[in-house]
Amino acid sequence: MMSIYENTRNFVSATFGEINETAKERVNRVVNFLFERMHSTRVLSKENKILDMPRVTFYKLMRTEGYLDREFVSLPIPPLANTLNRFLDSMLPIMKEADFEELKRLKTEFEENEGVELQRNLLCYATWQKNWLTPLWEQYAYLIDRKSLAFGTNYYGLGPVVEPQIAPHLAQKVELRLLRASMAIQTGIEMIHLSNQQKFKDPFLQGPVSLEMDQYLKLFGTTRIPQTHKDRLSTSKSPHFILFVQDSFIKIEFESGKVPPLNWIVNTLLSVEKTHKPTTHGTEVLTSLDRDTWAEYRKKLIELGNERALEDIESAQFSIILDPRAPQDHEEIAQLSQLDFYGKWFDLGVELIIFKNGKLSGNLEHTSKDAIITASLIEMISKNESKNREANGGFVSYNEGPGELKFQIIRFQLDPHVAAKISEAKRLFRQTASRYDLSLKFFKKFGKEKIKLKKLSPDSFIQMALQLTYFKLYEKHVLTYETATLRGFSKGRTETIRSQSTLSKSFCEAMLNSQESLHRKKELLCRAVNYHNETKINAMKGDGIDRHLMGLRLTAIASKIPSPFLESPAVKLGFQMATSQTPIPGCFGGGFLPLEEGGYGISYNAAFSDEIVFMISGFKEGEIRKAEEFSSVLFRSLDEMMEVL
Repeated sequence: MMSIYENTRNFVSATFGEINETAKERVNRVVNFLFERMHSTRVLSKENKILDMPRVTFYKLMRTEGYLDREFVSLPIPPLANTLNRFLDSMLPIMKEADFEELKRLKTEFEENEGVELQRNLLCYATWQKNWLTPLWEQYAYLIDRKSLAFGTNYYGLGPVVEPQIAPHLAQKVELRLLRASMAIQTGIEMIHLSNQQKFKDPFLQGPVSLEMDQYLKLFGTTRIPQTHKDRLSTSKSPHFILFVQDSFIKIEFESGKVPPLNWIVNTLLSVEKTHKPTTHGTEVLTSLDRDTWAEYRKKLIELGNERALEDIESAQFSIILDPRAPQDHEEIAQLSQLDFYGKWFDLGVELIIFKNGKLSGNLEHTSKDAIITASLIEMISKNESKNREANGGFVSYNEGPGELKFQIIRFQLDPHVAAKISEAKRLFRQTASRYDLSLKFFKKFGKEKIKLKKLSPDSFIQMALQLTYFKLYEKHVLTYETATLRGFSKGRTETIRSQSTLSKSFCEAMLNSQESLHRKKELLCRAVNYHNETKINAMKGDGIDRHLMGLRLTAIASKIPSPFLESPAVKLGFQMATSQTPIPGCFGGGFLPLEEGGYGISYNAAFSDEIVFMISGFKEGEIRKAEEFSSVLFRSLDEMMEVL
């Protein structure tokens, strides 16, 4: 009798458990459906009265002028099925058939099981956030990363296209490098003032479209402070910048809210150069170490009495490096800007480098802002130099006169242990830098205008040229990253455009098949280019793949929900080609190092009518310069594609 009772109770318990699980799953699906519809509405309509409209109205009443940041719509979370289907489509051309079938199985199980709950949790989190992604992105894409900034997130930027000449009557009194450095300093301070007043206008903004400007408020005075396990961002409004000259750091102050006269800055630099200064003994190279090691030695520097010196550097609005070398071409400038430690405090957000011969470049830290934001600074320097030349008969000049800014020398106290670590850091930097190859080349046969005449997107055309080049070199297709901006959304950063597709694969294979007709190659090229352009537009609309997957992975970790799909090699696969476009008409652009071992970092500027600038990084394999090799094959690919059209 008891046995019958026990069996009945177990049956009822199991049945109710199954009913509860089924009900829970259905509730989750209903919740997801409602949340996804709501998020879609928030993006499609700026007049969603439930969530966005009260906030928009409040900030409109509070704001008399300035940025419209809080009036931008919230960043959406795409429907789970959309993201998963797009993900599978992007992986099909780069996976073996058996591996792809296994991935499909994991995707189906994920979509039917834990994916429902993870999507619900992520949607719940995002509902009350104007941007659910950006705080997570800064933390998990940057601050948690323990690798060296010098060979990780930091990137270089080249100066204006036009190289100025100093007015003849000043040539015997002031070097071009000091005048150009002074103009860059004045421009930086001007941009700080405009940004703080929320009056700075994005130089790349065209037409009535609005872009989110929050990152401009983080461009200056934002420094990454090393800490064990996870760094932190420090923001400062202190009205001073740092000058590195003759192996010394100098703190130079300016009046908050005012742009100093150009002659004051020139006079200050002249005075600094004449002042006796103690060397830093290379302390700055410690910032190139991995983050945990640098955090350890930063504590040692503080213990040795360097807290004030560190505070002066880390709270600076920006840094100016007067480099005594004179690079002869753009490739050498790129090399000295990215793969050299002289004077660089890699934690600082903005470091501008002015060489002995007046060439200008920068080394920039990525955590708080994207490359297009720092490109605005270089573009503004270019415009201010142009105005100066127009006012002075084609030369850069200034009105001489008295006046200086207040400055003080920054001194470091070291002990033998720290000095030994500095020597080791220099050796390690040179050893690591020697592994990389940088190539900076100008493709001069055509530019964006000729591509546009074919009614194709220049960016998508170039992306297909990159796909074709990689396929020529390695006879395979790889995961390819291209940056898409999300600045159409509140506090937006970036999304990934996955450039590889089944269409790009078909196009590449056809181009190398001598049996394919010219008409067929043209058809496949146009289809691949147009598909990439659609993918780019989707990513910029918030319908990307990678940021959503990252959010789901972080939600799984936080919820302690195991997911074979999210932990699969396909989801964790790195980008062998990392690419980015920097459309800067007044400057050449900038570049970065590969994300993966054996991969490529590819930046290009297609803002010019009749040429394209490529800044490519790779690794050296013996005597083979992989970036140089890629550039050579890429130029042939561009020629062949235009011939097909």
